[in-house]
Amino acid sequence: MKYTAYRKSDPYTLYEIEGTTKNLAAFIATRSPFENDFYIFRDGRLFLTLVGFFIDRAVDKDFLAYELLPVLVPMQQREVPIPTVNMTKKYVNKQREDVLL
Repeated sequence: MKYTAYRKSDPYTLYEIEGTTKNLAAFIATRSPFENDFYIFRDGRLFLTLVGFFIDRAVDKDFLAYELLPVLVPMQQREVPIPTVNMTKKYVNKQREDVLL
């Protein structure tokens, strides 16, 4: 499984993130506080929204509470090192309509 992320301010850039919880947490933890408009999709559906390096909205509250936050919070508090994010960054020709919500 992979996660797909777009920025509302840059719908032509696609981030394909390897689908592990640790890798997703590393992606979130390495965002700039000024990148306040990330939309993250799983299986083609909106999954998370970010404000900077913080989660704004989560569709799957159980995943957030029991899987993602226990990995993400120690990274954000610098209790554990943030691993390198396994992802690819692509540029697409067509603007994503779902990002313009």
